[in-house]
Amino acid sequence: MRLGKAIVCQTRRLNKALLMASMPFVLAACLHEIRFEDIHYSLDQKLPDASLLAVITPYTLAQRKPINSFMAGAANTWEAHPGEMLKQIAEVEFPQVFRYYRTVSAYDEPQEGSKRLTVELSLEYYDFRQFHATVVVGAKVYGPGHASLWEKSYREEGDTQGAKMFWGGAFAMKSAIRQSSFDAYKKVFAKLRTDLAASINSEAAAYPRIQNTARSQKEIIRVPRNKQQGASQPVERKDAGPKSGPCQSVEGRGVICREESDYSLH
Repeated sequence: MRLGKAIVCQTRRLNKALLMASMPFVLAACLHEIRFEDIHYSLDQKLPDASLLAVITPYTLAQRKPINSFMAGAANTWEAHPGEMLKQIAEVEFPQVFRYYRTVSAYDEPQEGSKRLTVELSLEYYDFRQFHATVVVGAKVYGPGHASLWEKSYREEGDTQGAKMFWGGAFAMKSAIRQSSFDAYKKVFAKLRTDLAASINSEAAAYPRIQNTARSQKEIIRVPRNKQQGASQPVERKDAGPKSGPCQSVEGRGVICREESDYSLH
């Protein structure tokens, strides 16, 4: 029994010793999650009475990109959340540009404004290598009634962060990824805003309330029955063309009168 207890104690001491010896390596191998924090900046652009609805699906939001760097510590892993970054930038920029703005997870259409657009945003590519981030964002734009207007991909690269990674090591890596990604996304949205502004100012984005006023005309021709009676019998003809007066005397045809009625298309 004593021998058995001695073996167990020795084993426990050995396991404890191995755990203590490996602690520096366990602590060094960390997972760092990266998304933007407290981003605020101003844009000098405002579209009056314009509405935008941005669709960012749960799949896009769930995108993850693990990043490793020998320079900043090979045992560490930085996990970028580019889908969340996309949404964060959209929610900073679009409310400053459009009077009405919402973010949704599935297709919908704006309910306010005289000019309305829906944009589906997707993350086509994201990576951080050679000291900078590369981002490709896809945009599909629709007008009222789910009318497809255009589709485009925006590819941009962020500023190089090599010096920060070299001098700062693991502590600076997170900042380097975040800063370069931020720069890449801002470049993407600068071009996207320009294209959206061009669409919102076109007739394609106009919400159809009253499209036009159409005119219906009837032509009534009064033809003499006979020479003895001198009376006239009305004969109706449709689509007489443009109005030229209430009644006219036409040689060989008698007196022609036109009646008009207006109606609106809603």
